[in-house]
Amino acid sequence: RLNTVRMLLACLVVSSLCVAAVSPPETALLFWLGAVLISGLVALTGWVQLPVLMGGYAYLALPLVAMIELRQMEGGDVLVFSLFVLVWLTDIFAMLAGKTIGGPRLAPVISPNKTWAGLLGGMAGASAGGTALALIFGWRELLLTAFLSAGFAVLAQLGDLLESWIKRRYDVKDSGTLLPGHGGLLDRVDGLISVLAITFLVLLATRRMTEDGMTALLVW
Repeated sequence: RLNTVRMLLACLVVSSLCVAAVSPPETALLFWLGAVLISGLVALTGWVQLPVLMGGYAYLALPLVAMIELRQMEGGDVLVFSLFVLVWLTDIFAMLAGKTIGGPRLAPVISPNKTWAGLLGGMAGASAGGTALALIFGWRELLLTAFLSAGFAVLAQLGDLLESWIKRRYDVKDSGTLLPGHGGLLDRVDGLISVLAITFLVLLATRRMTEDGMTALLVW
């Protein structure tokens, strides 16, 4: 049964990616919502637990759909690249600040190793990185870019906490077997999952998917 669930999840995710690659963002989002509902209806038959199928698909597919749609925007290459860089810097500086400074725990029940110093360090690292990206790519709003980058750092940390909560909820150490000892593959990209998904939803909701990527984010 577990292998069947995995195959069903894979088919749903791949279908979403195919739709995202050839359709407008609104269509891709509607397909994602429809697949979430279908997976929920399948789960309600009792064949598999509802959170496993419905939640698993929603969690895996949305950031991938988001990355494809963001990449297809004008200036999408730079936007997606910048989001990756900001999340990586958040992780690096959060780890350095957390280990160096320590202090009060951010969410001890969910993730005992995370500290408020780590969160602030991640925000500082992302802010500095955003400013550097603004200088490299010629974005004029340096201060706004710095603040926006710090906000992305918070989103990345929330994605990290969500992944930790899911693993604790199901009492597993790793999210998969591809990177044993490192929390699994999803543990390496949990910050990107939240940042890509939220960025896509915000730009779509504000009807700015047809504009230049970073310009749309800075003025929304």
